[in-house]
Amino acid sequence: MSEPIYIIIGIPMFISLFYRVDYVRFLAPLWLAIYIIEQGFLWTAHGFIIAVACLVVAAFIFYKYHAKRFFKQEDKNSDEADSSEEPSDNVSKAVSSPHNIERYEGQLLAFGIANWKHNPDNDLSFYVNVNGKEVWAIGLKDALKACGANVGDHIAFWKENEVKTNKAQVLDRNGKVIGYRELNSETHRGIWRMIIID
Repeated sequence: MSEPIYIIIGIPMFISLFYRVDYVRFLAPLWLAIYIIEQGFLWTAHGFIIAVACLVVAAFIFYKYHAKRFFKQEDKNSDEADSSEEPSDNVSKAVSSPHNIERYEGQLLAFGIANWKHNPDNDLSFYVNVNGKEVWAIGLKDALKACGANVGDHIAFWKENEVKTNKAQVLDRNGKVIGYRELNSETHRGIWRMIIID
């Protein structure tokens, strides 16, 4: 490589740090590996080991922090409300399912609109009761409607994707969206999928 290649590679890497500072975790080892290769240190044993280690670290960091976007993994910062309680023994929660998607399975006992976690100070939200475990999320209403499940059906449901928003839906007692409320910070709203299990 020649000096202009450093500029061609270096400038976009440097600018990306202004977009997201946490990219330094990925870019620093990558830049070090490029430097070792460019300076010819790759052909020494120490240089080769350091370059390979830097590339492995960069790949691991990229996978851990950025690849989840491509696989639509669930973000742990979501305040779209799965219940914060631990699941009871009679509700299946498949943490080991593909891409670590949290999956709920069981008999549908009830569903409806109520103040979130039955606290009158909270906004109205939608809940699904599966084997005595309540899961709260506005997106479950659309998933239930699309699925066509009724009380007594054996169902499975999971958060398939998320969208970022800074507005919360305001529902009436019938579950109809009557407006939007501004949130203090951006949050992730879940897009749910539900199926009936035979």
